[in-house]
Amino acid sequence: MKISLSKNTNILTFGLPLLLILALVALVKSPWFQLYPKELSLGITLDLLLTVPIVYFLLIRKKDIPKITVLSSLVLGIVLASFIIPEEHQFLLEQVKLYVVPVIEIGVFTFVFITVRKTIKKYKIEKDKTIDFYTAILNACKEIIPAKIAPILATEISVIYYSFFDWKTRKLADNEYSYNQKNGISALLYTFIFVIFIETFAIHLVVEGWSTLAAWILSTLSLYTGLQIFALIRSMSKRPITIDFEEEKLFLKYGIFSDAIINLATIERVELTSKLIEKDKKFVQLSPLGELSSHNIILHLKNENILNGFYGIKKTFHSIAIYVDKKEEFKSSLENYIKLN
Repeated sequence: MKISLSKNTNILTFGLPLLLILALVALVKSPWFQLYPKELSLGITLDLLLTVPIVYFLLIRKKDIPKITVLSSLVLGIVLASFIIPEEHQFLLEQVKLYVVPVIEIGVFTFVFITVRKTIKKYKIEKDKTIDFYTAILNACKEIIPAKIAPILATEISVIYYSFFDWKTRKLADNEYSYNQKNGISALLYTFIFVIFIETFAIHLVVEGWSTLAAWILSTLSLYTGLQIFALIRSMSKRPITIDFEEEKLFLKYGIFSDAIINLATIERVELTSKLIEKDKKFVQLSPLGELSSHNIILHLKNENILNGFYGIKKTFHSIAIYVDKKEEFKSSLENYIKLN
């Protein structure tokens, strides 16, 4: 009964604003709009930018849905109005784009920044230990935007942060393990970046003869891919694998590209191996690079677990292959816990 009631509530919450939007779109296509285009354009613009967001806010004000999503409905209204309102009647819309949109952008980034700072302070107080930036920004984003979108925003912010700002060397604690010092993965990734720069230059020259715009778009995407790889390299040393015996959890991390949280009690056995594993739905690699990166340990679990990949893409697994620089010490720590429990 509760599930059915919840579904009905969600249908009302999102269905009513959508119904209003569809009604406004239908009005633009109606004969009345042809008779009074100027007046109706003004009214429809106001409805898309004010009425719909206000109705949405009233519907979510007592729910767990982040209130900042009201801005998403406003942005949706601006985009929709740009398409359905004739250009000659977009005076009000142009003023909103010119003066209101920049304020919204600054406000959102300021809000995200303040929330991140609060999140980091809260974790330091409650857990009395250092929290990595990506985890903090992800938790902050989940508080202000829908959970499915949060990993995307957190990843983009982290790419900039690890690429340009976090250059301080991080010392590992006794329960933390590196995974990028002995396997040559950093050198491989730097090679990828070099190849990307060379190919970008060559492709740009070729495509520019056909379209300058297309050439710059492709070059920008390629260069940003190189920046993402650079951020991955930088984040590996900042996000080590951690065995937390107090929380009884194993935190697997591969830079900002993937991570998983495993309850120590669910670990069945720890296998030291670097052999290639046949593809299986129950088996995954922590590294998103697949066969390009090596592994020296496979963790076999009693229960199914979840691997969080790049941009929040999720995979389920029963066994996961990882690389740990101090594999013997890591294996010994886990097996000692398993024996004692």
